[in-house]
Amino acid sequence: MTADLPQPLVPADVDLRNFGYLQLDVLRLRDSDLAALSTGDEFKAAVMLWCVAWHQVPAASLPDDDRLLARFSGAGPQWKKVREGALRGFVKCSDGRLYHRILAEKAMESWAKKIAQRERTAAATAAREKRRRAQSEQRDVQRDVQRDVQRDVQRDVQRDAERDVLQGRGEERRGEEKKEKTSRPAAGEGLPDPPPDPGRELWANAVQMLRDQGVSEASARSFIGLQCRTWDDDTVAEAFSAAAGQANVKAYVLAVLKGKPKKGEKPAGVEFRHGQATIGGFVP
Repeated sequence: MTADLPQPLVPADVDLRNFGYLQLDVLRLRDSDLAALSTGDEFKAAVMLWCVAWHQVPAASLPDDDRLLARFSGAGPQWKKVREGALRGFVKCSDGRLYHRILAEKAMESWAKKIAQRERTAAATAAREKRRRAQSEQRDVQRDVQRDVQRDVQRDVQRDAERDVLQGRGEERRGEEKKEKTSRPAAGEGLPDPPPDPGRELWANAVQMLRDQGVSEASARSFIGLQCRTWDDDTVAEAFSAAAGQANVKAYVLAVLKGKPKKGEKPAGVEFRHGQATIGGFVP
């Protein structure tokens, strides 16, 4: 590098190799010294060098090497003849490369557009990524919600099923208990009737006979109980049987029992008067 040379006209990172088109300023080219003073071979070589410089890095520059420039320009062995006219507008800079002033302006304009496009692309990419993340998060949330809902539904179904099973078992047990109760014979059901109880029959018949004659049930039971304590049940029963149909059952029973032996006594003699049996002189 040489200290008195100008700084590069284009930053070192300007790369337009993906720009397939070179902007052509028609008026500037038409009115340029190149168009007015160069030969056809020089003009051709110049345009070829512009095209090569456009895709160099940095853009709008060329290496300061005649061998390469001869090849780039297409002039080949004729390079020395066309060199001056073909390099019109190029200037050597401090980095040792040749820069075309007008081409450098166009390169910086294109580079600015490229940076703007890069920023727009980056912003669009970031926006798409943001949307993608948001959609992904939304899907995750929906998936979690669906999973939770499905889990809750399954849990509720399982809980209801378990409850129904428990209720069914309870109802089944209650049904079995009810069936067992209904199928179980009642007390005494299916068994032979017990033999008649003379004592019960005595009380039932005697109480009813006395009540039919206006004696209260309490008085009737008290009367019958007194007689049963004095005489045995069979004797009392016979007395009430004999009193059936009498106007005064109570008096008749007492009259019959009067001639009967009490509990623990021997039977008294039976006398016959006028062809009828008498008990203690009482004619039944």
